[in-house]
Amino acid sequence: MEIIDRHIRRGGFTIAPLGDIQYGSQGCSTSLLRKDVNRIVKENQLVIGMGDYTDPMSPSNRQALKVAAVGLYESTLDLIDGAVETMIGHLADELKVIPSKNWLGLIGFDHGWELQDGQPSDALLARKLNAPYLGHSAIIQIHQGEHIRPLRVFATHGKGGSVSSTGKTLHLERLLAAFDVDIVIMGHSHLKYGVPIEKIGIRYTKHGESRLYAEKKIVGMTGSYLKGYEAHTRRGGWPAGSYVEKSAMRPVPLGGIQIHAEPVKHEWGYEWDLSVTA
Repeated sequence: MEIIDRHIRRGGFTIAPLGDIQYGSQGCSTSLLRKDVNRIVKENQLVIGMGDYTDPMSPSNRQALKVAAVGLYESTLDLIDGAVETMIGHLADELKVIPSKNWLGLIGFDHGWELQDGQPSDALLARKLNAPYLGHSAIIQIHQGEHIRPLRVFATHGKGGSVSSTGKTLHLERLLAAFDVDIVIMGHSHLKYGVPIEKIGIRYTKHGESRLYAEKKIVGMTGSYLKGYEAHTRRGGWPAGSYVEKSAMRPVPLGGIQIHAEPVKHEWGYEWDLSVTA
């Protein structure tokens, strides 16, 4: 697991997780992606990449190709690498308007491809965006000086599925209980929502008087840009739907969540005030 320390200037800020774009899929909503990217740039938001940026192949496809690769010519593997690199380049062109200083890092996983030199395609995307590559999960500590403790974010792409938001929320709450963090975010399932959670703690004023304080936490599923259902889709000239349609999965709202953090002064010192919009 990667641990990232990032120092930013004092004041409120917004974290915009951005993942499950699945660029290259027929249902990828590039128009919504561009809209959200423009908002990120305009509002100077911090970005965490949540994985599944492109869609060259599923995990099962990737495993089958690894088995088959033993007998493939190098020229065939070069062809696959070239196609993946081209797709990564096109997505990088969509995202490079986000300044590199705004990227907290990119999580990798799932729908990527390992190039012949061993480099994950998600790491190639991170390099093109001049952003840290974080592997499968990371804890990101955001510092604003000595007046307030770092805000800690646990970010993971995730794996497995639950057809209900309840199941995913329980998993997020377990992670929040297991890690000493303020925010837990996960991608993969394409669900988009944020849940504020409060934990009661004790604080002491400078005079030694005890106070109860409701410390705010956030858990969230970070959304997607893949349209699961579209009219009149074709494959090879014949009616055919996406894997979402084939599996009769439920439709979900597209786009990403935004997590807002504000340092607020209390009689004992500064605390993070957190909120989330979806």
